[in-house]
Amino acid sequence: MANVDPSIPLFDVHTVRDAVSASLDVQRLLFQLLIAFAIAAMLLAAVGLYGVMVLNVTMRFREFGVRMALGASPSALLRSVVRGGLVLAVAGIVIGLIGAIAAARLVRALLFGVSATDPVTYVAVAGVLGLVVLLASYLPARRAASADPLVALREE
Repeated sequence: MANVDPSIPLFDVHTVRDAVSASLDVQRLLFQLLIAFAIAAMLLAAVGLYGVMVLNVTMRFREFGVRMALGASPSALLRSVVRGGLVLAVAGIVIGLIGAIAAARLVRALLFGVSATDPVTYVAVAGVLGLVVLLASYLPARRAASADPLVALREE
């Protein structure tokens, strides 16, 4: 600009890269908020599932004591509790996938570089949720499997 007309004052000069970066700041912030809320939702779901499984094991503690007294192995009790959690998880994942596919049209405009029905994303999310469920049901199941039959039968 100085070569063209040195009398023109220049102010607020930015590169194109800076202008593009500034225009994407709002989208970047929204994306970071979305990630934070997704992580918070996953943690809340894991804590809630863990609480439900602990309540389930606590309510059935006497039953587990009776089973152990009648000869059930700790591994059989462990499998029973984990299987119950996984059955609920599979049902929830199937319902969630159906809902996500149905809602894909609503978020299609917000996605860049991935389709709204990307199977890799759906499988990855279902896998992470399955691992969370497995961990949340394994910990209470381990308590049930280590139940002392005499203590469990005396407990009311």
